Amino acid sequence: MTEGMRIGDFAALAGVSARTLRYYEERGIFTPTGHTAGGERRYRPEDAEQLKRILELRDGLGLTLDEVRTFIDSERRLAELRSAYRENAGRPEVQAGLREEAIAIRRDMVKRIDAKMVQLKSLRKELVASIERSEAALVDLRQAAAR
Repeated sequence: MTEGMRIGDFAALAGVSARTLRYYEERGIFTPTGHTAGGERRYRPEDAEQLKRILELRDGLGLTLDEVRTFIDSERRLAELRSAYRENAGRPEVQAGLREEAIAIRRDMVKRIDAKMVQLKSLRKELVASIERSEAALVDLRQAAAR
């Protein structure tokens, strides 16, 4: 494949560094659409949607890169299952198995999100307690200053 954007152009368009793209590829999180015969990475506009999803999971939801990779892998598997489901129209026994696997994957994703939410709630609770202590100390300081 020789068509598509070079890594620097795609990185600039996506708002990340070329090094970030290389690192994501090393970690198995994001891969370019293809490579030239010389091994240069090439990206297509549709790759931007996948990268946007990764950044949303990382930055928007605060997932670690390992968690992002697990989530992306789960989404890829779900896409494979959807395709296999369609290919097996008229074969309810096969479709039932595919649907069972999809349900299990989604349950695991929910479980992971719930665990992350517990961590975030704990962090929030600590921060709120810290704010309350600081506000109480501030009141004491202002009262002492007013005397």
